[in-house]
Amino acid sequence: MRTLQPRTPSSRTRGVLVEAGLVLLAVVDALISLPYASTAALVSALVAAAVLPLRRRFPWATAVVVLVGLYWGYALFAAMVAVFTLAVATRARRRVGVVVSLLVFGGNLVATELPQGVDDWVSTTLYGLIFATAPWALGELVVVRRELSRRLAEIDERAAREALERERAVLAREMHDVVSHQVSLIAVQAGALQVTSGDESTRTAARTIRELSVTTLDELRGMVEVLRTAGGAPRDDAPQPGLSDLAGLTGGCGMAVRCRLDVPGDLPAPVQRAVFRTVQEGLTNVRKHAPGAEVSVTVVHDGARTRVEVLNGPATEPVQLLPSARHGLLGLRERAALLDGEVQAGPTAAGGFSLVVTIPDP
Repeated sequence: MRTLQPRTPSSRTRGVLVEAGLVLLAVVDALISLPYASTAALVSALVAAAVLPLRRRFPWATAVVVLVGLYWGYALFAAMVAVFTLAVATRARRRVGVVVSLLVFGGNLVATELPQGVDDWVSTTLYGLIFATAPWALGELVVVRRELSRRLAEIDERAAREALERERAVLAREMHDVVSHQVSLIAVQAGALQVTSGDESTRTAARTIRELSVTTLDELRGMVEVLRTAGGAPRDDAPQPGLSDLAGLTGGCGMAVRCRLDVPGDLPAPVQRAVFRTVQEGLTNVRKHAPGAEVSVTVVHDGARTRVEVLNGPATEPVQLLPSARHGLLGLRERAALLDGEVQAGPTAAGGFSLVVTIPDP
C-alpha cells in the first residue's frame, strides 16, 4: 500500500468533511434502499457506512465489512466507496479489481429482487456492472493522474537542473575569460618588475604579488572545473588546502604574522579546509581594511573542538579602497554551519578586529 503523506490542517479539515459526507450519503442510501428491511439488514448496512472513515488506514478490512453489509443488507454506495479506495491504495490493482468488482456485482444481484424476463435481466446486469466497475475505473484514473503528475514534476526538475548546468558553464567561461586574463596580466607585470627593479623592497613586493597571482590562478582553475562539472557527476577533486599549507599562507601574505598552531595533524579534512579558509579570509580582510596592522593567528584544539582566531590591531598605513562583494564572512558562516560550528566577528576595544571560528569534533 502507498504511504500516506503528512497533511496540513486545511487538508485535514477538508478530509474530515469529505469522510462525513460519504458516511451521510451511505446512511441515506441504506435508509432509502431498506424501507421494509429487517433490523439485521438495516444494522449491517449502517455498520458498513460507519466504517468508511477507516478505509484509508485499513482498506482491506473496510472492504470486507462493507461487502458483508452489501450481501446481508444493501450497502451499495458504501461498497462503491470501498472499491474506489482499494483501486487507489493497492498495487495489484487489476487482479484485485476483477475479484472485488465481481463480488460487488454479485452482492448487487443478491440484494435486488430476481429479474423477471430478458429485459429485466439485461437492465439489472447492466446496472450491476456499472456499479461494480465504475468506482474501480475512477480509482485507476486517480492513480494514473498522480503518476503523471509525479513524472511531470521529475521532468520539470530535470529541466531546471539542466538549465542550471548551462548557466554554470556560461559562468565558468566568463570567469575564465575575464578574471584569469586580468590576474595573468598582474602576474606578468609583477614578474617584469621583479627583474627590472633595482630596489630590493620593490622586488620583494613584486615577487609576493606574482606568487599570489599564480596561486589565485590555480584556485580559479579549480573553481572553473567545479562549475563546469555537472551536479553529482564524478570528477577528480584537486588537492584541498589543509593545516600543512598554513605556513605558506601566513608566510606569503606580505604581512608580519605571529602564528600559534597547537592542533593534531589528523584532523578531518573538512575541518582542516575550514581552518585554512578562515585564516585566509582573516588575512585578506586585514590587507584590505587594516594595512600595516599587527596580526596574530591562533589555531588550538582543546580535545573537543578546534578554535581559530585571526586578531589584528588598528591600521598603521593608509587604507586603500578595494572592491569587495562582502561574501567572505557569509561564506565562512555557511562553511562553519555545515560542520555545526559558529563564527564570531567584530571590532575590538583596541581598534582592531577579531575573527573567531569554533568547530566541534565530528
